[in-house]
Amino acid sequence: MFWTIVGFGVLAVLAFDTVASFVSVGFGFPYEDAAVGSVLIYATIGYLVFRRQGFFSAVGAALLVEVVDATLGWYISWQIGPGALPVEQATTAVIATTIVFVLIFAAVCAAIGSVIARVIHGPRTNA
Repeated sequence: MFWTIVGFGVLAVLAFDTVASFVSVGFGFPYEDAAVGSVLIYATIGYLVFRRQGFFSAVGAALLVEVVDATLGWYISWQIGPGALPVEQATTAVIATTIVFVLIFAAVCAAIGSVIARVIHGPRTNA
């Protein structure tokens, strides 16, 4: 179940990055506003994994998906346009700091999803 959720999470986040990038470029939608979709994806991963495997697995699943998002997803949005950094900002330090920030962001979103699952369903199940 863990790897299935991670796999669907990767597909969801890459599809979302692609669509959000095209919408941003095509309609002038602020790309940063699409972050709400990322919140929902990572919280959903946390929710689903928590129900079967607990908190640390939920956060781990979200972090695995975020690694793909912060690399391949960012590359996709960079190529389409809205994810590209200005040349003077595209330094190793800025990129590394951004990746660390989004990893923390994904972990927090997964934790929120886990808390929601705990409140709604009680302790995790081993089913």
